[in-house]
Parts: sequence; C-alpha cells; structure tokens
Amino acid sequence: MTIDEYNEQLNALLAECEETAKRIRDQKGHSYNSAVRFEDYLLNGPQDILYEIHKKVLRIKSLLAIAEAHPEGTEPIWDSVYDIINYAKLLYAVLKMREERSV
Repeated sequence: MTIDEYNEQLNALLAECEETAKRIRDQKGHSYNSAVRFEDYLLNGPQDILYEIHKKVLRIKSLLAIAEAHPEGTEPIWDSVYDIINYAKLLYAVLKMREERSV
C-alpha cells in the first residue's frame, strides 16, 4: 500500500467514525430533557465529562484484552470509542461556552 493509499483509507475511516459518532450523539440527545441545559447535568462541571472519558478508556482497555482472545467481538469497543469522541466534543463545547461567557 502506498502512502497516498494509506492516507486516503485513513481519512475515509476518520470521516466514517466522525459521522457515526455524530449520529449516535444526535440519537442519544433526544432522550435528554430539552428544558435543561447540558451543563446542568454536570454537578462537578467539566470534571464530570473527564470522568466519563476515563471510564470509557478503562472499558476499552478491558475490552482490548478480551478482543485479543476473541477478535470477532469488537463491537463494544466501537461504542466506547464513539462515546469518547462525543464526550471530548462536549468538553470542548462546554469549555468554549464558559470562556465566551467570561469575556
């Protein structure tokens, strides 16, 4: 595989991952109370988002160990990867919104 082919495949997979993460976020977002701001769910502020990311990282670590023995069972890993992406985007948005309010 040439470097151009590799980069093309990598970019396609990154786009696919981002699209899937967005679809999941949109689906899950409908189950939250729309009369309450997302930040109101965060009792400890952005620290709560970091806690969720940390839990997902630990879950992936555990699932990767299982996947070594059973490579066909990687579906739960993807769920956690998408969750991390979405939590990271939420962290970015919360921090940016707080920054803009303080200016």
